[in-house]
Amino acid sequence: MHERSATPTAEQLETQAAIVLGVVEDRADLRDGDWGERAWMRLVVDYEAQWHADAPVTSVLSFAVAENPDGSLEKLSFRLSAATKAQFTRLAVQMKEQQGTFWTLCHLVIDRSGTTPLRFPTMYPIGCPAR
Repeated sequence: MHERSATPTAEQLETQAAIVLGVVEDRADLRDGDWGERAWMRLVVDYEAQWHADAPVTSVLSFAVAENPDGSLEKLSFRLSAATKAQFTRLAVQMKEQQGTFWTLCHLVIDRSGTTPLRFPTMYPIGCPAR
């Protein structure tokens, strides 16, 4: 039985940094429209996965809170690249090796100020529905 560890390994920290950089880059791939002159203030990603399937089944919600040139705020949905999704999978495998179970939900918030809390609050045993 693996013990849960709150301390990420060096490899996990490297993967988390790659995820953050990937999400920041991916935010320009909007689902509708062009980025234009907006400045992003916050990026949010909820990455849900069922890892026990033959091929992982994932659901991703990703959006930016952006400031328009006039100072108004706007919520913009964007796509994650295949490379960023692969980093989420890599992190899940690394954490399973350390903790003995896959996470099913990762909540990532990146603030332009530089804070990037990466949380894995929900770990369901295999067989339970993801929602």
